Amino acid sequence: MHQQSAAAEGLLDPQERRLRRIYPLILMSTIYKQFWITFVSVFAVFALALGIIAAIHGSNPDPPTRQLAGFALSLGVLAVVAIGVFFLDLATRRCTIAGGVCWLLLAIVSIVPLIWTLQFLADALGGTVHVIRELPVQGALLLASLAVCAFIPFHYSWVIFRGALALLAAPRAERKAMSEPSPGTTFASRFLIGFWSLPSTFEFVRRPRLRFAAAFVLAILAALLLSSALVLALVIVIPTGKDTDLSWLRFVGVVLNDICVGSPPTQACVALTNRVLLIGGAAALVVTVLLALGAGARALVRRLVSVSLDHMQRADERTPVLFLRAFGDDQVPLKPPRLPLVARLLELGHRQSNLDRMLVDEATSYGPVVALGNPEDKRPPYGAARGYFEDKTWQQAAADLARTSSVIVICIDSTDGIWWEVEHLTASRHLGKTLFLIHPRHRDAEANASLIKRLAEGLRLPADAALGPRS
Repeated sequence: MHQQSAAAEGLLDPQERRLRRIYPLILMSTIYKQFWITFVSVFAVFALALGIIAAIHGSNPDPPTRQLAGFALSLGVLAVVAIGVFFLDLATRRCTIAGGVCWLLLAIVSIVPLIWTLQFLADALGGTVHVIRELPVQGALLLASLAVCAFIPFHYSWVIFRGALALLAAPRAERKAMSEPSPGTTFASRFLIGFWSLPSTFEFVRRPRLRFAAAFVLAILAALLLSSALVLALVIVIPTGKDTDLSWLRFVGVVLNDICVGSPPTQACVALTNRVLLIGGAAALVVTVLLALGAGARALVRRLVSVSLDHMQRADERTPVLFLRAFGDDQVPLKPPRLPLVARLLELGHRQSNLDRMLVDEATSYGPVVALGNPEDKRPPYGAARGYFEDKTWQQAAADLARTSSVIVICIDSTDGIWWEVEHLTASRHLGKTLFLIHPRHRDAEANASLIKRLAEGLRLPADAALGPRS
């Protein structure tokens, strides 16, 4: 048994590490894609409107043809960038070598901003050290902000570099699996759900139309808020080395060195230091508010696309995927994956937190994910489509759904209801389409072995068959 576990870990760990390194690149490319394509669309509408108004009123001295040529050139450049980001996102999601090469080039190019970061950091530290001697509180706040702004560019570049190497190291079978489209989904639904990071159940929410429209608008708003937060944060912390550089390190270094270094803490220096901190605090607050609003909008989208079992069966005629679990633990909690800081920030409001949501995201392409609803629910939570039955017992409802489902996923726990379901699945010969999962609370070796032993008894299997061949 231990040899089998070690062998399984040997197979899974490299792939898990690789996917964990690639996943932040998928998040970043998605955010960039949403931001740039929306920005180009908005720019095209406003620039065209302004050009038409200027041409009609004659407020621009340039002839209309020259105005249109300048507009077309600007739009063309932005469109090329947007298309490039779109294909980078596609190449990253499909785990292609081209995607790995592009990210590796970006990692190499990012070395230049890292050099500027060190240069501007030295200048900023000079002014900050002088301030901290005379104004300890303001100096400590400035020093903390410089530490954050110095850490993020290096962390960002390291995440890109590791992800690029992981993309290039992915085996052919893994690339093929990533590039295959999900079964049972149309191109339109894949595009909408994938492009705007919509929940998998969105395509089944067609009525009422107001809820459908609200969910779609909120999903777009969430994407724009989160992408704007990321872009703004990068503008603040990553220097460009130009005169128009807006990075915090350069700003602090230029302002404080010009006023405070080499002089006692004059009233002008104190006022300027407080103003610098106020600007930095305002910028951090704006990024935080954008992230919070984006996460909140994503949470609202999930609530809007929560559907009942009856609604799901009317909207999707495919045979369902049945999820069985204990009512007392309606949504089985899962430990979030270990991800770098940038990925955790980009996943705000969207991180998988329970087995219910994970099944919906991963299994909806094979069939609608359904479950028995907890009678104590005030409203169905986001996840599997819940069924609430007043004309039959939960055992009768579970038996009916198990008979008509193509796949059954059951989370094994030490409750009487779960063991009744195990007994029913065995007696009804549904084991061939059943996937058994152990509840995370039984991850301890002793508790896990005890539960597996009882499961083997419930499935009427020999103990050796359940535990594997002995070494």
